[in-house]
Amino acid sequence: MADEYQASVLHMGDPVVLTDRILASGGTWTSQHTHTMLVYPVRDGLVVELADRPDGRAELRVVDTVREATHSVTTAVDSLDAGRAVLDKLGLARPCRRECARTAFTLNHALLSIDRWPGLPPLLHLSADHPAGVFGAASQLGFGINQTSPVSVRDAYARYGVDLSDHADVSFSDPPRTTAPPPLLPFGVELAEQVRVVLVTNDQRLLLIRRTRPGRPVYWQYPGSTNRAQPHETLHDTVLRTVTNQTGSTPKLVGIAGVVEATGVPIVVYIAVADGWAPAERSEPPVDHPDRATYQVDPVDLHPATLRVLDIWPAPITDLLLATAADTPSMADTILGLPERYDASRTRPGDD
Repeated sequence: MADEYQASVLHMGDPVVLTDRILASGGTWTSQHTHTMLVYPVRDGLVVELADRPDGRAELRVVDTVREATHSVTTAVDSLDAGRAVLDKLGLARPCRRECARTAFTLNHALLSIDRWPGLPPLLHLSADHPAGVFGAASQLGFGINQTSPVSVRDAYARYGVDLSDHADVSFSDPPRTTAPPPLLPFGVELAEQVRVVLVTNDQRLLLIRRTRPGRPVYWQYPGSTNRAQPHETLHDTVLRTVTNQTGSTPKLVGIAGVVEATGVPIVVYIAVADGWAPAERSEPPVDHPDRATYQVDPVDLHPATLRVLDIWPAPITDLLLATAADTPSMADTILGLPERYDASRTRPGDD
């Protein structure tokens, strides 16, 4: 029985191109087969999976989603039927059945597979005995930490409008129909854990959240939040909802300026324009509590000297703005043009 950490890359590109990249990076092809998986939900974030293997045996996994990757404990059983008999005795019955066409590889100390689930585009699955093995293999193939996530198969289907709770059997002979198109997002930002917005006002100021907390100096934040997309909500929708709730403004989104990291957390940076704002109408946070914290909408001068003197979180966003716009004639105009530059600079692995 062994612990392992798992993660996925949803937008992995062309499977043929990725296969060539895995082999060119020193990977080894190990198997190719269509396997059956039985999934037993236990509670939110915890499931038991029973899957057959090419050698006729089966794997029994207890899977729990944690922050850095999906953590699981795996053991081998004699067969799918043997594993099911054990789970039946434990009171786990009525599993969901899923089919997956899997091409498997090894790369250094990681196990990789290109998985094709019914009705979904192919995705890259990675596992190793430590998160560093997962992210190291992904990096070796050209995928950054912001492209690699503990997204589950259920999450992947949900992005295409399919609730697996409504499908006891997911097979290639009867694939689920998507009821909503997947969010059309720039490659590499789909799974970032935070979204933040550089909100430029019509009079070329920067709209920030001024934070006052007992026991520490005043600081400022770019509006945004963790990526808590509601059901069937795109990242675009999440940004609009969050900024409106926090500032009382209805921003016009210009686009994405890039992805930065703060304390190891990938953050999508949006650029937006605020025509106006009404702090009294904001709903997030629900109330200011002077004994704990206050939140004020604060338009500040969009000038390099201002950005350098204020304590603004996350700092890497300020670094991005200063590096790209500090020495330009109009800092506001340059910042508003960052999404166009980002779009032009992006390349999807395998598109060259």
